[in-house]
Amino acid sequence: MATFYFDNKYSIISAKLADEKVVKTGDKIFNSFVDLAVFAAIVAINKTPTPIEKNGREIPDRIFISNHKEGLVYMIALMDTKDPYILKDERKCWKIFQEYANTGMSEIAGWLTDNPTDITGVDTLLNIIANRASNLLDIEEISQQLPDIDF
Repeated sequence: MATFYFDNKYSIISAKLADEKVVKTGDKIFNSFVDLAVFAAIVAINKTPTPIEKNGREIPDRIFISNHKEGLVYMIALMDTKDPYILKDERKCWKIFQEYANTGMSEIAGWLTDNPTDITGVDTLLNIIANRASNLLDIEEISQQLPDIDF
């Protein structure tokens, strides 16, 4: 059984994004810490993964499994190593995913720090998501196809 950990240095940010409700809407930005971990890992998909320094909030793998999110863990490990045999090493797969999520949390923390007037972080995240989506659409228009992923 594997366990995912957020780095302790992101405990305040992760709680803000996945535990606290936004006053205006009454909803959380992310429905769960699992959703935040998945988002953070995807944010870092084209970056170098970084190990966590100190274990913070933990999420047992069974929570990912019960939410049908464990497939992304293995996909990211496969993408990172380009080695199908990585799928035999469950702990290594989770470690790789955790390191991508850690890198993503660093990015997210930077975005929020760069936009201190956005108290909830909602506008910051939505603007960055919209900007990245626009960039992808621009790439697609130029090439008429998304770039291939090599394994």
